[in-house]
Amino acid sequence: MNAGASRPADAWLDGLKEGGRLIMPLTTARNFAGPLEFSRPSGAVFHITRRGDDYDACFVGQIAVFPCEGMRDEASEQALATAFDKGGYRDVKRLRRTDDVADEDCWVKASGWSLTYH
Repeated sequence: MNAGASRPADAWLDGLKEGGRLIMPLTTARNFAGPLEFSRPSGAVFHITRRGDDYDACFVGQIAVFPCEGMRDEASEQALATAFDKGGYRDVKRLRRTDDVADEDCWVKASGWSLTYH
């Protein structure tokens, strides 16, 4: 993937074989509105690895990149903006294909997906 999405696509995750990896930039609209603020990021890259029906996630670094056409979801984008404002992205450990996760376990949670600390 080489553009900023506001959520992971099911097709990208479905296409990963066991042990398969995805480098996934997640960004907000703020990422494209002006200069990048490293003290308050609006985009980050995560390394995702498939482990059966589970997905490990690891923060790679901050990013500013053009938007991924067709992968911008307003609810996910707002959830991401809130998550970047609160911090904690470096502690992400799992990508879950559900939003049925306790709020305190999530860095970001939107309809159908979440990035969690456990």
